[in-house]
Amino acid sequence: MLNEYGKSLFKPWLSVQNVVLVLAAIYLSLLIIRIYDLNKGEVASWVQALGAIVSIWAAWSIARTQGRRAALESRRNELARCAGIIGILKHIHLTIESSVGDINRSIDSSAIGANVSALIGTLDRLDLMLLPSAIFVEAICDARQRLETVQNELKAAGVYRGMLGYQFKTSVVRPFCNQVIKRIGQCEEDLSRIKSEPVL
Repeated sequence: MLNEYGKSLFKPWLSVQNVVLVLAAIYLSLLIIRIYDLNKGEVASWVQALGAIVSIWAAWSIARTQGRRAALESRRNELARCAGIIGILKHIHLTIESSVGDINRSIDSSAIGANVSALIGTLDRLDLMLLPSAIFVEAICDARQRLETVQNELKAAGVYRGMLGYQFKTSVVRPFCNQVIKRIGQCEEDLSRIKSEPVL
């Protein structure tokens, strides 16, 4: 019994057109044998020659199908990684943007600091070598560097009696979010470029 992969290999071959072609080839072979009155040795050599040609063509066709399948799978994985990076950047933007509560009160630097540390930990777990292009790598590195800047601002706010939400929003959150939104746009443009490239 064939497994699903074996069935998928033979499925394109089992069609009415292919069955008719095989039957026609058999009929023509028998007709040629009868017309030219070939002996067993000559028939065997012709069958061997045709069999070699057919097996080479079949091997090439199967290898081409498998290569196409592997390329499509690689493209799907690449697009999934791109979408994942864009999702992470959007999550970072949303987390930092929503970190400011009442802008007239001092910020809760410990709670925001815990969120920032968690975001940095998420970025540190990413394997930059698996990212599809330099644009995604730059976006992740830039986001991580800016998160460290936010972390340093929070430490400074803790030392100097606290920072008001308005001050934190204008001096830290707004520039951070603007830059992350810019990076998200660049990543989405690159994702569109990757989608438009033909699969080999």
